Amino acid sequence: MLNDAALWREVGVAGVRAIRAAERDANRDALTTVSARSLRHPFTVRHGTTDVGEFVFTVCRGMYARGLPPRAHAVLDLGAHIGDTGAWFLSRFPEATVVSVEPDRDNYAMAARNLALYGARSLLIQAAIWHEDGDVSVRANRDWPSGSHVSADLGGDRVRAISIATLLREQGIADLAVLKCDIEGAEAAVFAADPDPWLSRTGVLAIEIHSRDAKAAVDAATARCGFGPGVRRRDVTVFTRPARGLARP
Repeated sequence: MLNDAALWREVGVAGVRAIRAAERDANRDALTTVSARSLRHPFTVRHGTTDVGEFVFTVCRGMYARGLPPRAHAVLDLGAHIGDTGAWFLSRFPEATVVSVEPDRDNYAMAARNLALYGARSLLIQAAIWHEDGDVSVRANRDWPSGSHVSADLGGDRVRAISIATLLREQGIADLAVLKCDIEGAEAAVFAADPDPWLSRTGVLAIEIHSRDAKAAVDAATARCGFGPGVRRRDVTVFTRPARGLARP
């Protein structure tokens, strides 16, 4: 991954050296900050974590670039991790407000650091996206340690749960240009629980789908709401409307 040509283009020789050193170092308290061509502001990663891989995936390879509109005023980044996708969207759409949601406490702190330079255009919320409002349990994802699983049981750390409908209402968002969703399996419940009122007002859905049940729910919901078939690029499936417009209820 660290020999990726896209990485060299984004951060240059000095940046590649710094990132390689960060990935090799096991000291999780150490931080490295690099500048990337695709980002308006420098970005910080933790050593000895999956942060470098996420940065390369999102920023250097542009995994969320497919199917985007030329302009966007409202973007949701659900499963914000350390703010890599939020920073990328804020840089790609200089007129946009990006609402980022992340349940994990440590990831949230890093996202707050990385997104602070974007000022009022960035709103970061520590919460878990769920099919209903309340609170849920957050546990580390053993299969992919950059993310966290959420569930309704009473084990693990508790965090606020918020539905997408409530999130849009609280933020005063009527039409949503882009919805990026990487919520580690919770999408199965979210897309099975009447997503049509908010999905019908969404222009582009870029989502990581983690199970067969989730795929069935997402495919059915997007078809009902006028999206074309999903186009997959590595782990991200992108659904767009044929006319690239927003359907209004």
